[in-house]
Amino acid sequence: MATEQNPIAINDDDDDDDEPDVLQESVETAAASIPVIRNIVAVNFKRLGCTAEDKVIAELAEELCNGNPRSEFKSNEVRSGTFTPRTKETHAQDIQALRENPSLVHSRGVKKQCALTAKLQNFHFVSGYPPDITHDLFEGIVPYELALCFDLWVKKKLLRTISRMSQPAKLRVILEDHDIRKLTLPSGIPPSVENLKSKVQEAFGVQGEFALQYMDNDFGGQFFTLCSTDVIEDKDTIKVIYLAAPVEPSSCSDSDASEIVTLTLYEDTACSSSGSSADTVLLSPDRRLERSVPWPSEFPIPRFAYNTEMILERANESYLKNGSLLSAPSIKTDILEKLAETIYQYVAYPSSAQICAVAEALIQKHPCLKEPGSASGNYGWQIRLKYKMGNFRTKLRNLGCPELTVNALKHKHPDDSAPAKNVKKPKKAEVNYLPPYPTGETKESLERVRIELVEEVKKRDNGKIISEKMAKTFSLRREEIVTQCPLIADLKERWPALFTLVQIKEEFQRITTLHLESKFMLLLDQYTPKMLSIFTAKGGAAGRRIRGIMSCLHKGECSIEKRREVIIRSLMEYVGEHGLFTECFVSKLYSDVDRAERASDFSQHTMNIFIVKKEGASEDDDYEDIGIVLEGQEVLAGFRNVSQACAALLGFIYALNLQYPKPLRYTFEVFQKLFLELDSLKLSPKVLSLKNQLLA
Repeated sequence: MATEQNPIAINDDDDDDDEPDVLQESVETAAASIPVIRNIVAVNFKRLGCTAEDKVIAELAEELCNGNPRSEFKSNEVRSGTFTPRTKETHAQDIQALRENPSLVHSRGVKKQCALTAKLQNFHFVSGYPPDITHDLFEGIVPYELALCFDLWVKKKLLRTISRMSQPAKLRVILEDHDIRKLTLPSGIPPSVENLKSKVQEAFGVQGEFALQYMDNDFGGQFFTLCSTDVIEDKDTIKVIYLAAPVEPSSCSDSDASEIVTLTLYEDTACSSSGSSADTVLLSPDRRLERSVPWPSEFPIPRFAYNTEMILERANESYLKNGSLLSAPSIKTDILEKLAETIYQYVAYPSSAQICAVAEALIQKHPCLKEPGSASGNYGWQIRLKYKMGNFRTKLRNLGCPELTVNALKHKHPDDSAPAKNVKKPKKAEVNYLPPYPTGETKESLERVRIELVEEVKKRDNGKIISEKMAKTFSLRREEIVTQCPLIADLKERWPALFTLVQIKEEFQRITTLHLESKFMLLLDQYTPKMLSIFTAKGGAAGRRIRGIMSCLHKGECSIEKRREVIIRSLMEYVGEHGLFTECFVSKLYSDVDRAERASDFSQHTMNIFIVKKEGASEDDDYEDIGIVLEGQEVLAGFRNVSQACAALLGFIYALNLQYPKPLRYTFEVFQKLFLELDSLKLSPKVLSLKNQLLA
């Protein structure tokens, strides 16, 4: 017998200390798997119909693995051949021996016939009983079963990430087209996508909501959404896809932020003599002058003055008890003032749908303010908010806010002297439509930066400097575009950096706070399966044309870029619009084509995407070139695919403050309100019908 310290007995006459002890090694192997053994113990207890406290199970598993079994358990050495396996024949012999000699207490452990064996035809005691916990644990079966389980898990690659976590890895991370970094992972590739996103955030300071894509070499280096880290290896490439623009952190607390209006005090010599205290606006010196977030999906009701909050709290309690409504006209002024300030943090000219959303949020948070005289309970608040926003804009216009002074009568053209004529305001959910100059900058200082920017464009490998200067001159550029409406040719001369793909995407982000291409492609891919079924079910001549466009999807492998193009072309047929694309055929390389000859063709198009093909090329052949034409001029070319060109064209429309062409208004409405989710509260009947089918 072994001592209590050594659960496995070694014979005193065994002088071969080097002989390996198989069971001891098995116990040591299983010692690192206490949680696994604990689960097995619990499962076996459950199988046998036993109940055991978690603490008892944990102690039993730990004692078994640590080699300290309880004193009532024997600890004889167990080796192969010690026990003779019981068979049906030997069991029958034991039963027969008991019947022949009733004085026997047992025969080799068998005391009597098993009732189940006697009554059930397909059951036998030897082969039919569930596992016995004592034999499973105390005869070394658990380590053996664990080894079989681990072997199976490794073969099925369920433990693949565990083996990789100990191996350092490096990943190539694309943050932007001009910003590519190296991510070093000393502990290996994380086991989940969320953990990998955390590593990317920590290493590069990425803010806001984003997703990850990985480069798949099986599809020619195309990027696919990363759903599991098992598909990436050491030195693979991943790409950061921004879903929403990061919000700049504020130095003030949440309670303080609700009491401060994100505005800037603009100096205006014509209004500086005004000494009215009613025009005084408290400002936050640490906040950016530009808006940083779009209109929220759920409007946040701010905290009102202390006495107003006390009145509302008591009134809400009374409403919940007996349904009584609040009648206190004295607090309406404070409520409307705070709501107007909060609304202006998102938009200066709220739409009727946005005003309605604010009123609904107010009643939802403070039901005691409901109006019994209106069907919705908030119609009166909507009317008050509209008038209050008009008065609030008047105050800010007197302070020199450029977004509002542009519509002052003294700044309008004589032909547009009517107050409601040619109002310049956001019409496509622009967040920063006409921002103020940066603090400490004037029109003259920004003009000097613009001249420097023109020279920087002529240099190589200075994308970071160009981006910084473009961001600094954003307000000056928007002022020119919105107030002067210059020609495209003049803009290309004054702002050549704007007519690049990188800067168009950054300009779109400054205006809307959204990432153009990643957001566009993400929602386009998300709606693709549903759109395929909707477009395929279309009848009539349009349905036949759509099925002709989709025929290429059934010819072998189809790239994701080609599938996106098919969806966009089918979308245009579905809404009954044409003319966005113009196909050009060349007999030689596009670089050798006389561009002066092409200029005459471009002059006929106001807004168009041209696609250059080789003569005789099939549908599966790559395009020679893809570009954008605005006002008869080629503004940008060299796109990789049609969907990228469509997203860039929408970026040009926002950056240059252009209107959608009427023959393509539904196509661009889908681009804006479904693929970018900008101003998605107000939809035309045709686009609303499509959205309802997509969300059904």
